[in-house]
Amino acid sequence: MDSFVDEGSIVDIYDFKYRNEATLDYDIEDKLSNIKAKTSVTCSSDEHYFTPEFDIYPLKDKIENLRIDVFDAEEFVYNDDYSMFVDLFREFLEEFKKIN
Repeated sequence: MDSFVDEGSIVDIYDFKYRNEATLDYDIEDKLSNIKAKTSVTCSSDEHYFTPEFDIYPLKDKIENLRIDVFDAEEFVYNDDYSMFVDLFREFLEEFKKIN
């Protein structure tokens, strides 16, 4: 929680308020099974707002064609090296070329 507070001190104070309101007031869980397209969800292993174990992995049971990738936070977020994400995203998009 300390790192969460530290992070909050350098961002807009209303960001925290709006993120919390969005997660509390906007629930579309019952509509997730309607998603039929291939879907990719990517997150960091130490995400503060949407943790993999409570928010990302449960999506697997609700979205039919879901691909989940969890990056190790130390390798991804803290080094500001987004090339791993770009490579992963390109790989995901390449799957659509194979369909045609």
